[in-house]
Amino acid sequence: MKSVLSEYRFKSNEQQTTPTGVVSDQPATPRHQQQATNTNGKASAPGQLPPRIYLPFNRNPNFTGRDNELEKLHHLLDCSDNLASANQCVAITGVAGIGKTQLAVEYAFRYGQFYSGGVYWMNAASSENFQSALAALAVPMGLNLPMKLSDQIVAEHVLAFLRQPEPRLLILDDVKDSTVLSQYAIESGGCRVLMTSRHGNWPGITRLPVAVLKKDAALTLLLSRRFDLQASTDHSERQIAEIICDRLGYLPLALELAAFYLGRYKHLSLADYLKGLETIVPSHQIDPVDGRGKKSLAGYKQAAAVALQLNSRELAKTPDAARLFFAAQQFASEPINLNLLGKVANIDLATPKGAEALKLLQELCLCKISKDGRLQLHHLLSHLGQKLATRKGLAMRRERFVVALLEFIKASNDSTQLKAVALELPQVIKAAEIAISRKAWPWDFELCNQIGAYFKDRGENATCLKWWQRAQQICEAHQPFAEELLVSILNNRGHVFQLQGDWISAFTQYKQALAIRKKRFGEEHPEVARSFDNLGELLGAQGNRDGALTLHRRALAIRKNVLGEEHPEVVASLMKIGEILRLQRDYAGAFAPYRQALAILQNVYGEAHPYVVTCLDNMGRVLEAQGDWAGALTYYKQALAIRRQVLGEEHPEVATNLNNIGLVLHAQQDWTGAIEHLRRALAILKKHFDLEYSDTQTVRENLASIERERAATKRVRKIDSSDLQA
Repeated sequence: MKSVLSEYRFKSNEQQTTPTGVVSDQPATPRHQQQATNTNGKASAPGQLPPRIYLPFNRNPNFTGRDNELEKLHHLLDCSDNLASANQCVAITGVAGIGKTQLAVEYAFRYGQFYSGGVYWMNAASSENFQSALAALAVPMGLNLPMKLSDQIVAEHVLAFLRQPEPRLLILDDVKDSTVLSQYAIESGGCRVLMTSRHGNWPGITRLPVAVLKKDAALTLLLSRRFDLQASTDHSERQIAEIICDRLGYLPLALELAAFYLGRYKHLSLADYLKGLETIVPSHQIDPVDGRGKKSLAGYKQAAAVALQLNSRELAKTPDAARLFFAAQQFASEPINLNLLGKVANIDLATPKGAEALKLLQELCLCKISKDGRLQLHHLLSHLGQKLATRKGLAMRRERFVVALLEFIKASNDSTQLKAVALELPQVIKAAEIAISRKAWPWDFELCNQIGAYFKDRGENATCLKWWQRAQQICEAHQPFAEELLVSILNNRGHVFQLQGDWISAFTQYKQALAIRKKRFGEEHPEVARSFDNLGELLGAQGNRDGALTLHRRALAIRKNVLGEEHPEVVASLMKIGEILRLQRDYAGAFAPYRQALAILQNVYGEAHPYVVTCLDNMGRVLEAQGDWAGALTYYKQALAIRRQVLGEEHPEVATNLNNIGLVLHAQQDWTGAIEHLRRALAILKKHFDLEYSDTQTVRENLASIERERAATKRVRKIDSSDLQA
């Protein structure tokens, strides 16, 4: 039977909302009661959505002209009972601004009713952040997973959930890298994957190419915010509207910009708007259509650029809005935290002036605000908008962007600061690249260091090492002024190499850090003791416990000599020495340093400190290994009492103690006491974790084993009693 030694962090089982969207828990409607479909199975309007739907966008009320594409899309993704006839993945492809994302959003609202297992949306623009984005879906999916799991493990749970038979829809927006699709493929089950991409080459994936709007749909979109023009019977107005649509290439993004402009300035006629376009690009310079009625890629960009420039001219009248728009262009093409955007633009969006600037951007269709209040800037508008900026202005904004990102990260109260702003990872990576390219010390180092820590926290060690290597190279270029930072990076990289089992690389990093510390501080310094500890832990991980013990004792001697016998850092050495001796089965030798550590901890921190509890647990383990059950129970019960006092009766760490006490009682053949403690431990763990969680399984197995033993013992006693009576 096994002890439970791990520590816990847990999530509530209550319904939670994710930071980047909205989870709906409405009751499912039986298929025969759904009213949004006609007799041919075509969804003419949004029907009853499934119990779980995760979409960052509201439905676009002006969506038009794509009914045929929607029906074809649903035919390709057919999620009926005949799953074998459907495509596991379909890609909506087309040029930027063609309306791929809007088509996917509309499909989710119209046909989400057919995916009883839920509809889930994910921004897939960043291949580096793909795993984290996938892991973030665990909450809206309702997966009850421990918080301490890495993104890699959580992503595996998400994929397993998606591979189940129930019909589900996963929307991957703005996919750029085919390798992530193969790495995280969903090759079986009822899930259908709908992806959008500007790239048209996707081998093995069914594509649905999207063209520009037809004339009638383009006119409808152009006039969607002007009821007076919609009701007009003036034939000349229609002719001008057709000319505008032609100038804008029938491109949905350009037409939507024009529609919002006309909607904000209702006093303008279509002729006025056309004149505005002419002042930007005269008609004879407009990219012509080819023989199939299509423009070149450059022509579509030109159409969007003309509409954008006309809208952005209005920002000159409101400097705060202009500053906000140009600040947003510094971000990667993902939703932007408004507080962070305000810092970059140096605008307080909570003030009436800031709110008015944000409102103007929305009214000119220069940005959208997602359900959770994040700003979304179309990547094409971001690209084109940067061309409108001066070189000097762009450089200043990039510098402000880098500084604001660091300020935002450091404002977090999280121990690993970037973890609290994980949604901003693409922006932080972009800021790091800018800082590195401009050799902006120390911002370049700080950002690389933070990004490395983020990926280490998520168990993505290879990516972590890459970023920390860049941080190390930056530090090495600034020696001797950055020695302390270099030592920190060397030790961090050494630890990750150690976790990977790359002993040689870990040893190289630790040894280099030790050499720098000795040169800087001399042989007898607490920093040198820390390097000895790192090397000692590495040797211990390799199984060289004698070598590890020697190094930890050298560290202890330095600390006692420099810091004094009662210093908390002395405790660290004592605990490490005690653990090695315990592993060597020198229990008497192990108990002595643990007892010294406990005395120091109680004197420095008091009786109810987490370090005291850890020490009590360790002493109990040593006595348990010696078979001193009464002594082990004494220390385990002391630890239990402190945990109950500090953490409460229902905390998972209380279950740890209950399990360990139960095993000692079992060793004493106190079946009733053992079973009582283990049942209580299991009940606590069930409240916080699934039954598949490792520690829950351990306690359940321990309980089952002891209950079987007790049953067997009762049967033996019954037979003995009968024999005696006979």
